[in-house]
Amino acid sequence: LFLTCVVPPLTVVVQVGPNILLIALNTLIYSSNHSPEETHIDDQFNQFAWLEQTLTQAQTSNPSVNVYIVGHIPPTIGSYRKNQYWHDQYLDVYFRIIERYDDMIAAQLYGHAHSDEFRVLRYPHNITNSNSDNKIMPPLLMNGALTPVFGNNPNFRLVKYDPEDLLITDYDTYVLTLNEDGAEPALFNKPTWGKSDSFHDSFNVPDVSITSLQTILTRLSSGNNDLNRDNNPTMNTLLTRIQAGVPQPPCEWSCRMTWVCTFQSITHVEYRGCMDAKMGGSTIGSLEASSGNGSFSSVRFAHPILTVLLGVFVCLLVVVLGVLSYRIRGKRTGYEPHSRGVIVNTDDEDPNILDEPTIQLRLIT
Repeated sequence: LFLTCVVPPLTVVVQVGPNILLIALNTLIYSSNHSPEETHIDDQFNQFAWLEQTLTQAQTSNPSVNVYIVGHIPPTIGSYRKNQYWHDQYLDVYFRIIERYDDMIAAQLYGHAHSDEFRVLRYPHNITNSNSDNKIMPPLLMNGALTPVFGNNPNFRLVKYDPEDLLITDYDTYVLTLNEDGAEPALFNKPTWGKSDSFHDSFNVPDVSITSLQTILTRLSSGNNDLNRDNNPTMNTLLTRIQAGVPQPPCEWSCRMTWVCTFQSITHVEYRGCMDAKMGGSTIGSLEASSGNGSFSSVRFAHPILTVLLGVFVCLLVVVLGVLSYRIRGKRTGYEPHSRGVIVNTDDEDPNILDEPTIQLRLIT
């Protein structure tokens, strides 16, 4: 989508009819994991200035336009490790702009988590004016993924919108089930895409507006004192959808609260405060450690650095064992490695073996 990092001419603006505007941002540069870290730059590639200028022009030329902000990494926390996706300073600037043009932004469309999710976020207190304190921002919808690398079934969305007000009303999710009921994975057969229940049908809400998303959150939070509080129908529906049909373990009440807080948090600090209010601070750490994202059954390593180190260790172990095995075998057969990298027959029984090629393995990084 972007030929280089963002410069305004390469940032995407798509006019869909007279009243819909899609603005695609490069959010990789705001990531907490971006390397090199460049947080000393307040507005990388002047993208925020460009975004505000684009919104101002759109508002001036057509006050009734509906804007959809599109990007990859969303300005929120992850549902697995609850890690904060963006640096604080970029969150602050972004939400100041979104709040300023709130009435014309229909929704924020993001991905990255490989999970069908949404967020109901409130503007931080430090950026809202006195008339909009604690105001809820436009809905943030997070799409699933075509790649199954995190254990999800490949999936994509077909979005429906109202032809009059041009707001998203619903979406269908098409799923490629890789393994079902012990059958051979679909990748070995002819791919068959199936349509799952729409968002409207799954959650029994009229649309995907912020009001409907709040309704879903209320249902997730209900029944805390009931005998059946560990069996929440809305949570069961969510578990079916997040990884496009891949079975998930049950999500009891405490696990459900981690999802409720995740869906309402911009930063990790905000998430911790939410969990403290619902569960008590002494239990938060154990809950996060035991529930992960609350349900994902796919295997993910807890820390990327540890994953890399483990991979390097395994590779080195394989190489060492291979060399030892080769030397032991060479001693048994009378062959030994020659300094030129070919095999030498020490007994000179077959001089042609000097010309045999050898295989060299190189680690490409």
